[in-house]
Amino acid sequence: MPRGPLVSILMNSRNAPDYLVPAVRSVLWQTWDDLELVVCEASDDDEGVRILERFADPRLIIVRDTDRRGWAHGINMAAAHARGEMVLFCAGDDLFHPRAVERMVAHLLSSSAGTVVMPVRGIDGDGVPLGRSITIPEHVRREPTWVRLFERNYIVVALSRREVLPTPLIDESIEGVGGDWDLWLRLVLRKSGFTYLDECLFDYRVHERSLVATEANTRGDMRAVLDRLGLAAIRDAYETSGLDSETKEEGLANVAITMRDYAAALHYWARRADSSRDIRAAAQTGALSVLLDDLAQAESALRRAATPGAMPEAWNNLGVVLERKGKTFEAEACFREALRQFPLYQDAQRNLAGERPLLVTERLLRPVDEILR
Repeated sequence: MPRGPLVSILMNSRNAPDYLVPAVRSVLWQTWDDLELVVCEASDDDEGVRILERFADPRLIIVRDTDRRGWAHGINMAAAHARGEMVLFCAGDDLFHPRAVERMVAHLLSSSAGTVVMPVRGIDGDGVPLGRSITIPEHVRREPTWVRLFERNYIVVALSRREVLPTPLIDESIEGVGGDWDLWLRLVLRKSGFTYLDECLFDYRVHERSLVATEANTRGDMRAVLDRLGLAAIRDAYETSGLDSETKEEGLANVAITMRDYAAALHYWARRADSSRDIRAAAQTGALSVLLDDLAQAESALRRAATPGAMPEAWNNLGVVLERKGKTFEAEACFREALRQFPLYQDAQRNLAGERPLLVTERLLRPVDEILR
């Protein structure tokens, strides 16, 4: 039989026909043409399929998902039709720079790693840049096993060698959109290796009809993934990572926050806040104290951390404390300051709008210089 293409791109599309044509074109117009695009169409009507059928390109494979069992099911259906030696999956509203696949393939082939990861630029529903990009922080990628992915999912787009990937690709028993993070963490446990291409060649569209917006419960999805993997496996990954003891303790404290073991996390962060003038440690101590209903300690720590222009999450969480104390006017001022610093901050947006219950930001936001370019 003839050799299949080197690269298979798996695309999920549902009820977003306005974005489908530019998304497909951005793949088929790549400078690297030894590829196939497998699109799983799960829309409630046939419009998406009709759009796809207009493309006269033999590299496009259309798969119809009439069961509509969610994002993971669609990716797995597309994967079942893929023939490539390298695999990448994305949504039907995202956009590739014309050289994205070429650059990812070259970078992966020059490495012994199983997966290459790129940063992504955020765009809105109209394709306008949001002024935000998601990168892999230096503290994650400088450690060979990338074990610190257990603390937060930084990966939006990645190209993997097929031999390192499981079958099925995504565990469909994981609700929401946590399945991709589960995949990356399993690759961490297998030590298949990651490499980073520090070129922003992918646009990640953020809009109200996206799969993340309609299917995600970020806090719950992350917790479910870690619960399934188990704390013993996570601890072992950190122990064998080669990280120093302080970094391992910090990492496991961050994992504890996701798993809602706030007391264990506070033991680390409060000690760090007491032993240094690190305002991020104070901000994290304040957040955990709110979650444990110690409002006095929370307010003290958050007032240390709520500095102009630096800690939007400290301002949001201080607002939560003040609102709980009946100081509504001061609380609203805190929420506004958080949004002034970070206009995309959803917890602060909802708190200022009067939604209840009040949202405490459990984990510190990534530093501004890591999310804004």
